[in-house]
Amino acid sequence: MSVTSIFDALFVNQLFRTNARGETVFYPNGAGARGYLVPAAREASVRSGVRRLALIALVGAIVLAVVLPRTLEAWMGMTIPLGWFIAYALIAFLIAFGAIIYALSRLTEGLAPAPARD
Repeated sequence: MSVTSIFDALFVNQLFRTNARGETVFYPNGAGARGYLVPAAREASVRSGVRRLALIALVGAIVLAVVLPRTLEAWMGMTIPLGWFIAYALIAFLIAFGAIIYALSRLTEGLAPAPARD
């Protein structure tokens, strides 16, 4: 079992399902939201886009939440007050959330919405 297959099982494969007709359906906002039919020709590119986005989000979260605040503290020579850290974390979260929504919308461009489930 490789790292890629574990990563796919945890993050990527959760967003893809196969419907009764055997078509691949991509749920960018989770299985409870609208799905999009993915043609076989685009499935590999959509999966790699989701994989890339999940990896960037994971690494970015670690950098924004751990590395950057500690680097700023070392550079400033003082501890960042908790209120500043919370405000920074909220702003970083909102920017990251917007970037993820935008990236997911780019992945679904040109995909037909899947028929509603019963």
